[in-house]
Amino acid sequence: MIEIIQETEKTEDKQEAKLPRNIRQIGNPEKDFRIYMEDYVYTYLHPAQLYGCEIGVFPRMLILVGEIEHFSNRSCAFISGAVQVENERFPEEVPELNDAAWRRVKKEMQQFFDKCQIVGWVLDIPGNALEITPEIEDMHRTNFLNNFQFFFLMDSKEREEAFYTWKEGRLTRKEGYFIYNCLGSGEGYFITNGTAIDITWEKGGEAENGSGASLTVFRNKAT
Repeated sequence: MIEIIQETEKTEDKQEAKLPRNIRQIGNPEKDFRIYMEDYVYTYLHPAQLYGCEIGVFPRMLILVGEIEHFSNRSCAFISGAVQVENERFPEEVPELNDAAWRRVKKEMQQFFDKCQIVGWVLDIPGNALEITPEIEDMHRTNFLNNFQFFFLMDSKEREEAFYTWKEGRLTRKEGYFIYNCLGSGEGYFITNGTAIDITWEKGGEAENGSGASLTVFRNKAT
């Protein structure tokens, strides 16, 4: 289910007044822990939409950055950036999240996302059909120790994707999430293979099919 929401949810918790407006609901998010992904980050995770290119065939791994806020009646994660993990293995294999990879990620975070924290990670395996393997669970359990850090599994070939959180010793699928900043404009960065892409995004409305495809992302010129 996709629902366009133009106003922040009504709540008795005044702290939640900072929740973003102009959000798009995907599925049926749980009330206790909600995930909000900025629209331009969502677009970056879908390069066929961003660049008009063909869908890739090799696995991709990215680290999601942002912040996690705790309110009186729920916790919320806000994803505001992404850092791609370089694949030092064979292209058809899943990238390895080793010490060298973490050093590069943290260096790029200090430069471009210094006010953010690591909130989760993404793995796009074309043709995976959203299968959670023991290797994926082991990678999450080893590298993401905070219970509020999550996993976003994608199958760009079949256009399937879902968020997972760690519960009772395993990755458990979440029923939904939100995309925010669906209208307006802003600036930000993508990090791809060690290269910072300085971007500006603009969005004046939703696509008719609710896909959010009307978002436009521009690469800023170097100054």
